Amino acid sequence: MGELATQTGDAEHDAGSTEPLRHGPPQSFFQTPLPRANATMEWWRNLPPRAANLLPGDEIDWRPGAWLHAWEKGLAPAGRRYFHKDTFDGAVWLLTTRPIADGDELEETIFADHETDDLPEVARALVRCWPTSPGELSRCIGSTARSLEWFLDRKTALDHQQRNRLCDLLGLELDPDFQTYETCAPCVLIARTSNAAKQAYEFLSHGGDLVFSIEALPASGLPDPSWRYLVFQAYGGAPNIMLVARGSGIDAKLSQDLFINFQGAKPIRLALYRDIVRTCAKACRDSRSNIRAMKELNDRHVSFFTDIASEI
Repeated sequence: MGELATQTGDAEHDAGSTEPLRHGPPQSFFQTPLPRANATMEWWRNLPPRAANLLPGDEIDWRPGAWLHAWEKGLAPAGRRYFHKDTFDGAVWLLTTRPIADGDELEETIFADHETDDLPEVARALVRCWPTSPGELSRCIGSTARSLEWFLDRKTALDHQQRNRLCDLLGLELDPDFQTYETCAPCVLIARTSNAAKQAYEFLSHGGDLVFSIEALPASGLPDPSWRYLVFQAYGGAPNIMLVARGSGIDAKLSQDLFINFQGAKPIRLALYRDIVRTCAKACRDSRSNIRAMKELNDRHVSFFTDIASEI
């Protein structure tokens, strides 16, 4: 039948048709145009292979592994999006955080513009040196360690409540004029790496604008065999303490300009030195104790820190 149809078609063509002879099936046989069908076929061929999700038998000599690779588990989730109609011009915006009610006061909101928000960078410098672990910090703000890490790396956002709690824990507040975050409370930090310690020190000291920066040593007796205590205070701020582990390599850089405007060792009363050691131990107990312990130390020794400022 196929040969007969071809012969009939050839005969009809010879009988007087002016169109060129077409070989193969007519175009109407294809539900999709040929170029599009070829493109779809190529797209299908390039899809990655996917194994069938079959339950393994009882006789296998291997143990099924995790479904996701390690690098796939470390990907930040796509954040939620919120449509918001601006009451000023009627424009509709797609936001990465929940819209803030028009009646809210500016002081009660957290500035969260992605392009100018510097909270991730500021918080990262402090979190890297915070005495407690990121996991303990994240639990205090109602988050997870991974979500906090993603936030510090600008891979995802924290909600407003979590941002507020993080600022309270780290002693940060938003400058209403410059829309940048500044420190508003003293704290104890641990110099775990040179870069992290330098960044945190320069942030808390406002780039080296210091009233004093000393290593506290006891005037009598032996110093702590495990830690060196860097005490520093920026103009307009309160004293902070940076713990530097002896033998860590960072302690050798104390006199090598790692910490800007560092003024060297200063002997202090033994009772005060011991109070500094006890305060640091309290600050390392949990995340909420850090700032509270430092404020109590400053209140107990206001005159001492004033005297240091006048002597240097």
